[in-house]
Amino acid sequence: MGELIPFAGALAECERCHIQLRVASVRRDDSNPSWVPRLRLADKPKGVCASCNVRIWFSVMEPVLETALLGTRLPEALSYPHVQNTLLQLFTAANSDPECGRDIDWKKVADDWDLPIPGVKSKRKGRR
Repeated sequence: MGELIPFAGALAECERCHIQLRVASVRRDDSNPSWVPRLRLADKPKGVCASCNVRIWFSVMEPVLETALLGTRLPEALSYPHVQNTLLQLFTAANSDPECGRDIDWKKVADDWDLPIPGVKSKRKGRR
């Protein structure tokens, strides 16, 4: 059973790509251990869209996926349907909110790959 969200239907703006969002009315209960990577719907009018949420997820998982699973560079690999389907199955197994999977725009994830990630300082190159 999902938890009801007090800000249901409220408008928000993605903090990363600035598209307009609407807060969902219900999301899954937070029953998985905190170490399980998953996509969750926002419970307040703040945060990022599903596509940017995928990119943030990749900021942690990218080294593992590039070397162990995909054998090709990200974000180019996201254009392959079998990679998209595999990732959606992974998100589903991790108890992600189902709406997140339907809302992912894989082309947008790839196109916006280099946008800054909110709350993460960018690495400065050439500085010691």
